[in-house]
Amino acid sequence: MPSTITVRLEPSGRWSVSLRVNDTRDLKLKPIKKQVGVDLGITSLLTTSDGEKVANPKNLQKLHKKLRLAQKSLDRKPDKKSNNYHKARLKVAKIHAKIKDSRLDYTHKRAYSTD
Repeated sequence: MPSTITVRLEPSGRWSVSLRVNDTRDLKLKPIKKQVGVDLGITSLLTTSDGEKVANPKNLQKLHKKLRLAQKSLDRKPDKKSNNYHKARLKVAKIHAKIKDSRLDYTHKRAYSTD
């Protein structure tokens, strides 16, 4: 039975629902002896102390270009109460959501890959 339910409307027009559930199972992990240091960087997404480098995702460049053009278009709208301003604002919010989803997907795939 959920103890808390949160419903939220994101700026991009998407709805999200968060459920908080009290779980009584014991989900302890087995201890491991290997330790790895992680350095988050600009030229590469991350570098480990083992020497492994993970490159930044390349698919974001196209989305950043779209975002730049959409924000420029939004900035040129003179009246903030106009319908065209709200359509342009929604377009910018949707591009931001795509970038967020793409980053989360990439980090999730990297964290749980089996290579």
